[in-house]
Amino acid sequence: MYKDFYFFNCCLEGRQLKLGETGFLAAKEVVRAICDADFRNNGSYLKDPSTNASYYHEFAKKPKDGLYLMRAVKAEDGTCLDVLIDTRLFPSFVLVEKNNDRLQMSEDVVKAVERSLNHAANKFGWQAKLKENQLNVVQHLDLFYSAMAYVKDPKMRADFKSVVIAEKIADDVMKLLDIYTKGKKLPKAIICPFRAAMDAGAIGKLTKTVFKKTYGNILGNSISALDKYLSDDYCWNEKDSVYSEMKEEFKKLVEKAK
Repeated sequence: MYKDFYFFNCCLEGRQLKLGETGFLAAKEVVRAICDADFRNNGSYLKDPSTNASYYHEFAKKPKDGLYLMRAVKAEDGTCLDVLIDTRLFPSFVLVEKNNDRLQMSEDVVKAVERSLNHAANKFGWQAKLKENQLNVVQHLDLFYSAMAYVKDPKMRADFKSVVIAEKIADDVMKLLDIYTKGKKLPKAIICPFRAAMDAGAIGKLTKTVFKKTYGNILGNSISALDKYLSDDYCWNEKDSVYSEMKEEFKKLVEKAK
């Protein structure tokens, strides 16, 4: 299942140049140059200093063939949305994740991305503006599928793998967690498999930082529930058949690691 995105074209217009200005790029090269510089500078290049510190961004994956996947993070509570910039076509595509539960956040991220791209493009003699695009998927079917394949599973699994007890079972542990969390809505139901994995000895202590980097926004405003349900002071009901079955499956993986 693909994520739902807003699609935009990043349209560039030449700005009024100042006397003696040099170092400009052709329009087709601008957005890729900006994203490459941003990746080299760990997200500090693509930033508009005129805006407040409501959002910051980080790369969710290493860039690949002109594709750049970033994660816009709300500084206030750590909730995040994915932003994909595809520079393989001109004008470049900018895709911002659509969160139907937090539409205002999606709109805010679109504005922040536009301001940041415009600020960076100005250095090369251009002005950037995002214009919504009703994507013709059929026209660019191969590019669409390759972009979605790149976006699929953008989780920063390297961070999470550090809490799995053995590298040889890390992928299996994460596959089980993906299966057990799929379709869950309530915070306790989402956290249950993580607690089962901890109690089975498959993973160590899980911090909110690692959880957010790996699973993004699935807890929404209930991220504090992670501390509650993973706390040593919280005793999960062993008679809970769902929890017990999960715990047994994780125990099997622990045995596999020995």
